[in-house]
Amino acid sequence: MAQIVVEVGKDSAAVLDRSLAELGIGEYVSQVARSVVGHETSGLVSILKPVALEQDPLAVITCVVPIDRAQTVAAHIAKSLDLATPGQGTMKVYSVSVGTPSEPEDPIDAETVPSSTASSVLLLDNVAEIVSIVQRGEGTSMSSFALNLGQSVPSVTFGIGMGLREKLNLIRITFPRDKEIVRITVNADEAQDVFDQLVDVGRLDEPGKGFIYLSPIKRALPNTLLFRGSQRHAATMEQVIQAIDSMQGTASWRQKRIATVLSGGSRRKYLQDMDEIEVRIADGHSQQLVLAAMPAGAAGATISRARLVRVHGSERTGAGVEILYIIVPASVTHRILTALEDAGLWADKLNGGVTVRPVQKACTYLS
Repeated sequence: MAQIVVEVGKDSAAVLDRSLAELGIGEYVSQVARSVVGHETSGLVSILKPVALEQDPLAVITCVVPIDRAQTVAAHIAKSLDLATPGQGTMKVYSVSVGTPSEPEDPIDAETVPSSTASSVLLLDNVAEIVSIVQRGEGTSMSSFALNLGQSVPSVTFGIGMGLREKLNLIRITFPRDKEIVRITVNADEAQDVFDQLVDVGRLDEPGKGFIYLSPIKRALPNTLLFRGSQRHAATMEQVIQAIDSMQGTASWRQKRIATVLSGGSRRKYLQDMDEIEVRIADGHSQQLVLAAMPAGAAGATISRARLVRVHGSERTGAGVEILYIIVPASVTHRILTALEDAGLWADKLNGGVTVRPVQKACTYLS
């Protein structure tokens, strides 16, 4: 199966909703996030601070479709939202395994999928995603550094960490629960350098600072409008880059040598061969799943709030859900999925769902 994630400004959320309806997609998850972009200042302020940061609200929509229809579905959504134009949003397509209590149903109606757009929008390959889970308040600084690397516009969502407190049965502990999840789409050829620099900037290999991991993306249309300001030419640099990306079909051509000054890169320990288990469950039921997953091999989880939307013709129903992100060694994934099932993941009216995708490497404090 393929998981499609679309990040757009809230003003475009209605257009995205109509596009999903045209595709006959009957179920999707909606989350609130923010993007961080640079803005060219003016006047006296520009002397001391030529670029300031702006944060815009985002709607993040996630749906799962059969892998053989992912290109057509993604292209239709991209065309509806004009995602090929820098500044309109980001789309990512992941290859995932889907856990269900029975055989998964086809979530879209084949007759409703427009075939004419399948080849009209070219999504990039050779891309990857770096996800940093940091203490609340650190997401903006991580995003600012990512912008300066010239990859794509980061998105930031809020979350709550669970694990250490529950394991130690402590009410108070020095590590705050509130987290920010920073996601950035990068050129796969530069992913290692970007990863190491983000570890250094966030000091993510130090106690209590956070967690970072790198995952493959099957296809993507990243938002490359990193900075806003006056336009002095017929086309912006972002539009030129987007045009070349489309002609090349990949972002590999713009690989550049990133100056890397690592404080501990040569001796840094990485976690390899991991999985990201993304679990959906009704509001108020996430803790029981985390507590069940930990004895099976999970160190903890990061939990975000979301809304599950189901479409029945012209009617839409919504329910509050929690999304758990659990990063574990691939060798224990099956054991954790079994523990989640035993803990009631598939119970009636809990809106349970699971996707699993590979994590190439991760880094955190290792004692």
